[in-house]
Amino acid sequence: MSLKDDVSFVKESLSGDEKVLESAFRLETLYNKHKIKIFAIVIVVVGFFVVQAGTDAIQEGKLAKANDAFLA
Repeated sequence: MSLKDDVSFVKESLSGDEKVLESAFRLETLYNKHKIKIFAIVIVVVGFFVVQAGTDAIQEGKLAKANDAFLA
């Protein structure tokens, strides 16, 4: 009985490893198919945050100038 259990455990673990390998291949094909789109989205997101930080810095500078002018 225990030998049958061991064999079934080995079969299940091999099928689990095969599923992981199959998933990795699917991910690789998805990446190769949409590589340019993925990079474009990443660049747009990073660009958005850079522009947002620049806009905030410009507004802070204008506010500081306005406060200095008001106090003078």
